[in-house]
Amino acid sequence: MSDPMNRALAHYERVTKKKATSIRLIQEGGNYIYKIDFIVALRIKKPNPTDDPFYSPNTEFRIIESLLSHNHDSPLPPLWAFDPRTGDKIEAWIPSKGNVHLRDDNGQFNIPAIYGVIDSIKEMHSVAPSIKDDFKFEQRYYSYKKKAGVSLPEGYERSVVQTASSVLRNSRQVISHNDLHEGNIILTESCRRAVYFCDFEFAAINGELFDLASLIEENNLDEITELLLIRYLGMNYAPSALYQMKVLVTALDGLWYYWAVGRYQDTANPRFLAIAQEKKERFLKAFRDSVDQG
Repeated sequence: MSDPMNRALAHYERVTKKKATSIRLIQEGGNYIYKIDFIVALRIKKPNPTDDPFYSPNTEFRIIESLLSHNHDSPLPPLWAFDPRTGDKIEAWIPSKGNVHLRDDNGQFNIPAIYGVIDSIKEMHSVAPSIKDDFKFEQRYYSYKKKAGVSLPEGYERSVVQTASSVLRNSRQVISHNDLHEGNIILTESCRRAVYFCDFEFAAINGELFDLASLIEENNLDEITELLLIRYLGMNYAPSALYQMKVLVTALDGLWYYWAVGRYQDTANPRFLAIAQEKKERFLKAFRDSVDQG
């Protein structure tokens, strides 16, 4: 067996005090993810030169602990074990509905599922922060850019980053997941709640609109931005929020463009190159639109 698989088995057997009867690698991307005995998902952390300067296993653990202790119906799978030195983690396996997406192959929005995600975001944001570790948006942005060694239209980019940073800094500070692409959202079939979030490696304190911007940007939900803002903000919705959200979404396109270029340099995985191209095209479209409107 591979070293990561042996490490996974050792973790599982130490926690459960029994031998595993089955183990299967279900994902190898940024980390190794194993399904063991059909009851737990076990993550073995891989080195990540792009994100390791910003990643703290202790921060991830404290955020998960805060959310799980908040109530019995948290939007996280139950945690079995967490190694705050390495970030290796064992959590309950949550059965999902399979290939359920926020948009179907014809581009139609799955509104009930999307609303379920937003309601879980609101629940997560309702937990009072017990840590001060912040996401460091602007620092991350320019760190990723420096590592990537590429550039976007600089005057426009600088304005977008400054405005996004101001929006985040001056809004309510919450426990934020910060990486809500579909792969980190579990839509369940028979569990107590409809939506769970996983993979809290990027989690930190952040402005409240970041998670909603992440949901929109990562899953191409731009066309219904205002609808989702109203769902999240309710009576607190104001027209200025729409402008703020559009700036945040563009800033995230730039952030994840540089991140994906850096991850491609680290791994030579073409998946990251495809992500980089998509993010770059979205950012440049926003730039062209701003020129046309200006």
